[in-house]
Amino acid sequence: MDWATLATVAQMAVELVDSGSDEEEFDDIVARVLNLLQSMSVEVVTWPDQQQQERAKAGFLAESAGKGPRSTIGCVDGCHVDINTPSKSADSYFNCKKFSSLILQGICNHENGFTDVLIGFPGSAHDARVLREGPFFEAAATKCCNCYILGDSAYPLLPWLMVPYKNMERSFPTWKRKYNKRHAQQRLAIEVAFGLLKQRFRRLYLVDAASIKQCCLIIMGACVLHNICNDDDSGVVVDRSVEGYSECLRKAIAQKQC
Repeated sequence: MDWATLATVAQMAVELVDSGSDEEEFDDIVARVLNLLQSMSVEVVTWPDQQQQERAKAGFLAESAGKGPRSTIGCVDGCHVDINTPSKSADSYFNCKKFSSLILQGICNHENGFTDVLIGFPGSAHDARVLREGPFFEAAATKCCNCYILGDSAYPLLPWLMVPYKNMERSFPTWKRKYNKRHAQQRLAIEVAFGLLKQRFRRLYLVDAASIKQCCLIIMGACVLHNICNDDDSGVVVDRSVEGYSECLRKAIAQKQC
């Protein structure tokens, strides 16, 4: 990780501001910083190795008082980042909250650090679509071998993605309620991660960059710096090859671990 280069470029940016450099020179420095942060992302935003996964499992389980999902290694969600309405395809960036945005899909660990991010889908895209069409989806079964991540009800139930039960029944079983409670306690990590990210980098409340590409670079840069700031399952055995495995796993967790 080229910390010396990052420090040098950051210092150059400070000096340019202090010296009243012209806009073109300042924009060049900003671009260099953003490109550097982008290059650092492959080292800073990384999927956990086996040892880190075991720590994550223990950390998430502690968040739900030792009950609930025991093989959680991450939580996934989407976050809207407000942008100026683009001149092209403006409608596609207009989200359900009635403002223009880019979607930041993040997966975080129990310490609210990002282990995977995807940036660039327009605000109108559904969370499930962003996940399914992103690069993580195809690799998920391998990355989440004998473990899983948690998502909210916007996502589908999959062998590697545990979601809450939808309370659509007249009589909602207690074991499902307990599962949903523990699931929510663990999944809070991703909401906290997004909250910390935006508190640390207020620019994310409105990224008014000149292009969508630069908006994406700014958001990625914030995620990298967020992780840098953050740095200063047993008992359920189900055959994955059997049809309905995902539901069997969720039910086993709900009935035996919650």
